[in-house]
Amino acid sequence: MKTVGYVRVSTKLQSDKGGSVQNQRDKITNYCKLEGLKLEGIIEDLGISGTKRDRRGFLKLLDYSRTNQIDVVVVWSLSRLGRNLKDMLETINLFRTYGIELRCIKENIR
Repeated sequence: MKTVGYVRVSTKLQSDKGGSVQNQRDKITNYCKLEGLKLEGIIEDLGISGTKRDRRGFLKLLDYSRTNQIDVVVVWSLSRLGRNLKDMLETINLFRTYGIELRCIKENIR
């Protein structure tokens, strides 16, 4: 299954330090190895609030979804996908519409 990871940090400081981003990347990479998922790549949004839907990486993720380029999206935590509950539910429903599985490592959502 074609799998894409998605990581996001909210502040410029988190982005500059890289620790949080690298931590998310490492957890996604290790998870995919353990689950036997073929990780095609990881999309990043650095220093951007999860309350905004116009994040470049997030929009790319939605585009991949609509064009059937991926089967699975993996995030470290559901909060990395977004901070607005309504938007997050719309995103999850969009994934379902296109047959894309969302996996959240921290919350053990599959």
